[in-house]
Amino acid sequence: MKKETHIHPAAEKITAGNHSSPWIDSMQPLAFRKLEENIETDVVIVGGGLAGISIAYCLVKSGKRVVIIEDGFIGSGETGRTTAHLVTALDDRYYELEKMFGEEKTKLIAESHKKAIDFIERTTHTEHIDCDFERLDGYLFLHPSDEIESLVREYNAATKAGLEIEQMVEIPGILDYNGPGLRFANQAQFHPLKYIKALCDVIQNNGGVIYTNTRAKEIDHTGIVTDSEFKVNAKHVVVATNTPVNNKVAMHLKQYAYRTYVIGAKIKKNSLPKALWWDTGNFEVNKDIPPYHYVRSQKLDAEHDLLIIGGEDHP
Repeated sequence: MKKETHIHPAAEKITAGNHSSPWIDSMQPLAFRKLEENIETDVVIVGGGLAGISIAYCLVKSGKRVVIIEDGFIGSGETGRTTAHLVTALDDRYYELEKMFGEEKTKLIAESHKKAIDFIERTTHTEHIDCDFERLDGYLFLHPSDEIESLVREYNAATKAGLEIEQMVEIPGILDYNGPGLRFANQAQFHPLKYIKALCDVIQNNGGVIYTNTRAKEIDHTGIVTDSEFKVNAKHVVVATNTPVNNKVAMHLKQYAYRTYVIGAKIKKNSLPKALWWDTGNFEVNKDIPPYHYVRSQKLDAEHDLLIIGGEDHP
């Protein structure tokens, strides 16, 4: 099947929100043609972010006929606005996960994140993808409002979950912090849009079809209907839209809407060690879901790296 990549005439808004990310600024929009006919396929995937594209990649590799439907552009939602930390160190502390799910299920949670990072690394090698993927360490350190005991509890729970973790007496790269922390080994970072663009090429080369600027208005077990009334009949349907759009009750009523912020700043090249950093969160703002900061760098040009700092979450 002929591979198609071009800008649709209506493709003016390339991402959600008013500000773009370095990933979006560094690439042409990943736009394909709009669906304008009725079609049939083995699997239709609603959502063209990292999850949907990864699923499509695996399915076409297994010989399935796959169609991807995306109402914006590929990676124009959360994928294009992530800070792209690939981690086993999670938003929720492992001691909290252990309390909620027990030791065995917490091990599965940790293992699933390790496998996800391994999958991306393996795929970059298999498909020769240049997406700035690199392994590095991640460091969790105390917010001034938190207690050392939280690091001890996290170390014990993460160790039981099977993670490679080390207690540290100081944190590399954080000059005004002199306290302890935890080192999570074998974390990673990458350029998410470079990665999924390469996957899109593989999907198309293996017979998959991608439609952008195409909204799925109706979704059921037989396929989807677009807002232009075209039908995709499918044996299987995958909804990969971050929060599901096919059921307005099952997930939405259990979720809180939070806003987070990210800034980027030019810094002198190689002025920081290669690492990821996270603090444990501000318990004075919200003791139940303490907003935390997350930091990494990204190569930018011959003289500069980009320092990417996120956090200050709130409802």
